[in-house]
Amino acid sequence: MKYDYEAFSQALYEYAKKYKPDLLIVGDTLKGREIASRLSAKLNIPALTGVEEIVDIKEKAIIVNKYTHKGVFLTTFEISTPAILSINVSDMTNFENIKIESPVNEEEHIISVNVSRVIIRDIIKLETRYEQIKNSKILIGIGESIKNEKDLKLAEEVAKLLNATLTC
Repeated sequence: MKYDYEAFSQALYEYAKKYKPDLLIVGDTLKGREIASRLSAKLNIPALTGVEEIVDIKEKAIIVNKYTHKGVFLTTFEISTPAILSINVSDMTNFENIKIESPVNEEEHIISVNVSRVIIRDIIKLETRYEQIKNSKILIGIGESIKNEKDLKLAEEVAKLLNATLTC
């Protein structure tokens, strides 16, 4: 299964809208940073990536350390809540002695992710499709930018005007 950033960020967005957590934490990976930034924009709340250590959790803010200036300085940031953090989970000892001033409610929720955004138009034999592509002088590649049937029809019209073949 391909990792679908939009589907995962949408699922977390729906979770955040429903449960209104003060803090959302994702791993500090390329995927985690992408999800954090998308979620930050959707929820209009701050996100901080590359967090190395949570220093303190207060009622309306979180104090964290992260490396800045290409990893030269360990800098302390205070970020207001609600917020999203992407944390470096390679060394969890930085998170063992967190001081908490306010009570923390931990709950487990199962989030369903709808990753299917595929429109099945027609089922044809692979050999037939291969011949169509092989014999076409112009190919128009479409992919994730096609979000709905209207966009697909527009792409088909362009292909027809250019005497081209649509490909994925």
